[in-house]
Amino acid sequence: TDGWDADKGGKKVWEEEYVPLTALNLGINCDSTQHVLWRIGNGSVDGMPKLKVVVVEIGVNNKGISRHKEEDVKKGIVAVCEALKKKAPHAKILLLGVFPRYWGKDNSDKLNKNLARLDDGEQVFFLNFNEKLSETEGAIADSVGHLTEMGYQIWADSIRATLKKLMDPNVRLY
Repeated sequence: TDGWDADKGGKKVWEEEYVPLTALNLGINCDSTQHVLWRIGNGSVDGMPKLKVVVVEIGVNNKGISRHKEEDVKKGIVAVCEALKKKAPHAKILLLGVFPRYWGKDNSDKLNKNLARLDDGEQVFFLNFNEKLSETEGAIADSVGHLTEMGYQIWADSIRATLKKLMDPNVRLY
């Protein structure tokens, strides 16, 4: 997600939470599943043998900008996960629910329930914290679903424990 580098977005949270983990943000503004698939297929994760965890948050732009049907968004997200499994078979995938749009009025509930089925307890792990984002006034910046600094902090707080477990190969989640 591109907003991790924005002063009014997640930059402060990124520097505190993820810089110490030597994290790499590959998000680009207006990203959709097809863009991520292209980058995965063209080397964005090649040559990363120490890659432990890939956090995937994608799909909101497919819904909002491209107006794709939820079934097509799901297919794109499944394809992203499958491509990551092939390119980085040693890495865990933390798949996040498609973020809320319209200040939480569209939480992609049906889509996220379908995406939750991708959680295999082995390589793909699903986490959805849209309710926290939607219930916290000021976490969502606009109708498209961009987050404020508060929203990025909710994101970091929501994934911290799972991320820590996924980064430690001796911890089993299930």
